[in-house]
Amino acid sequence: MDNSTRTSRVALVVACAALLISTTATGGPALARLVFADNADKVDGKHAVGSKASATQRKGKLVATSKRTGRLPNNIIRKAGDSDLLDGRDANDFLSLSSPAGRLVGEGLVSSAGALSGAAGAGMTASKTGTGFYSVLLPGLRPGCVGTIPNLVATPFGGGQVAVPSVTTNCGSGDTSMAVATSNSAGTATDGSFFFAVFSGNPVATSPASARLRGNPSICSYTPEGRTCR
Repeated sequence: MDNSTRTSRVALVVACAALLISTTATGGPALARLVFADNADKVDGKHAVGSKASATQRKGKLVATSKRTGRLPNNIIRKAGDSDLLDGRDANDFLSLSSPAGRLVGEGLVSSAGALSGAAGAGMTASKTGTGFYSVLLPGLRPGCVGTIPNLVATPFGGGQVAVPSVTTNCGSGDTSMAVATSNSAGTATDGSFFFAVFSGNPVATSPASARLRGNPSICSYTPEGRTCR
C-alpha cells in the first residue's frame, strides 16, 4: 500500500470520527432537554398540585402537603371508613351530651358500711348516715343552684332494694348531696351495698357570688313531693 492510499484512509477515519463527535455533542443535549421537559412536572407519570388545589383540580394528581403545617388538606378524603362508629357500634347506642340525663359526672360502689370504692368523680365522697341510709356528695356540682337537678341511678349490689329519697344542694358552694336508702325485699331499712352513677344536666350559668347578690336561696332540696328552698 503506497503512502497516498494510507493517507487517504487516515483522512477518511478522522473525518468520520469528527462527524460522530459533532453529532453526539449537538444532538445528545438536545435530546436530553426534550426528555426532561416532557417529564419535569411528573412523578411516575403523574402530575402534582399544591395543597390549596380544589377537589376538581387534584383529580388523578399527586397532592403536596401544606408549606405551613406540613399536612394534607382536611378534605383530602370525604369520610374515613367506620368514622361514625365506636368499637363497631353506632353513635345512637351511646348516651348523648344533649340527652335529658346529661353527662356522667360521678360513679362508684358504696359498701354496706358506707365506704366508697371504684370512684370516678372529682372530690366525690360517700358516708353512712343511719341504718340503711347513705349520702353521696359531689362538691361544686351546682353553684347557685342553677341548672337541672342531677340524676342519680343506683343499683343494689348483692340483693335488696335501693332508692334515692332526696337531692340537696348548697347553692353557695354548689356542693350536692344525694340521699340513698337501702332495704331488704320486704321494704325494711337494712344496710346494703350499691352501685351508683350521677348525671348532670345543664351547665352552670351563674356564679355563686352573683346568685347571692340576687337573693337566691342558700339551700334547695328535691324530693318526690317537690322542691324546698331556704
